[in-house]
Order: sequence, then structure tokens, then C-alpha cells
Amino acid sequence: MKTVKIFLATLMLSVAFFSCQKTNIEPRSATSNEVSLKAGSPNSAGTETPEENSTKIVVYVVNVNFQLDKPLCDLYYVEILDANGQMVAPKQSYIPGTKTYYFKEQIRQRSGIRVAHLILSPNPTFTCETRLYTSPAPKRIEFKNMEKYLFDLYPQTHPHDVMD
Repeated sequence: MKTVKIFLATLMLSVAFFSCQKTNIEPRSATSNEVSLKAGSPNSAGTETPEENSTKIVVYVVNVNFQLDKPLCDLYYVEILDANGQMVAPKQSYIPGTKTYYFKEQIRQRSGIRVAHLILSPNPTFTCETRLYTSPAPKRIEFKNMEKYLFDLYPQTHPHDVMD
């Protein structure tokens, strides 16, 4: 009988909790006046078009164009950053032999800068004979929902072969 009372009390609390919750919790940026003013532009009627002010899902495709004849012993990451150097999607471990990496971002911006990078792990575990040096690949993008954006990275084994 005590177990039934505990179960009913838990059930009533959970119903009360869920009834108090908003049905649609928006990200912080969705309620920001600054973002909403920049997100869309007026159409001929003076209102924002739904496409320009809506949340978009974009996909970044990063190709790592590299063939290595020596073994690679350090851990490297492939990542996509915004213009401020902030990651817009979780970084992925570089796996030798894997050329293409996919990243998804949910965004409300109309346009922006994205930069693909191949970086050495901040805590390398080995002292390696072969290190990779890669120029970042920046792009200015007009974001469209469900669109793919391609980046190409060209790692080199000599730092003087890389342009910053």
C-alpha cells in the first residue's frame, strides 16, 4: 500500500511539473531583439519573410585531402568555427584514410563566416616525427535551410608549405 501511495505521489508531481512547462522552449538567441532584427529583411509589404527569420539546419562537408606514407601518431581534430573562433558543431577526430567529415548546425542567422580547421590535439600524447600543418578554410555563407557547404583542407608535413 505504501508503494502505491509513493507511486501516485510521484505521478501527481510529474503531471504538475509538466503542466507548468512551456510547450516550446526557444534558444536564448530566438528571443534576442538583436538577432530578430538582423535575421530577416522586410519584403515589399514591410514584414519579414518566414524563410529569412526561421531556424535553418545547415550541413558542412569537410574534405581532408591528404595521403601520408608515414604513420601518424598524434591525435588531430576536424572542426568548424564561426568568425569569433567558437565551435558551431562538435569537433570530430581525424582518422587517417577518412576523407569526408559532416557537421550540422541549427542557425537563425541569414549569413555568416565559417572556418574549417584541422588542428593538433591540445594535449598531444606523443612526440612524433611527422606533424601535420593545415591552412584554415574560411567561407562567407548565405545560409539556406538543408543546404550543404563544402570545405577542402590540404594538410602538409612541412610548415612552410602552409599559408596562414
